[in-house]
Amino acid sequence: MAVAELCRDGLGFGVAAAVHTARPNPTLPDGGLVAAVAPERNAGLGAGVMDLNR
Repeated sequence: MAVAELCRDGLGFGVAAAVHTARPNPTLPDGGLVAAVAPERNAGLGAGVMDLNR
């Protein structure tokens, strides 16, 4: 999904951009992490999540 598709699904633009960037790609085959205080909102979006509450 592109950023626009994530926004259409209800994510804010900043979160959608972070998720899109953190997904696995040719430069980062393992992907990156999205830091979040509500990690359950990012579950199942294809990006790793770092829970800032721990």
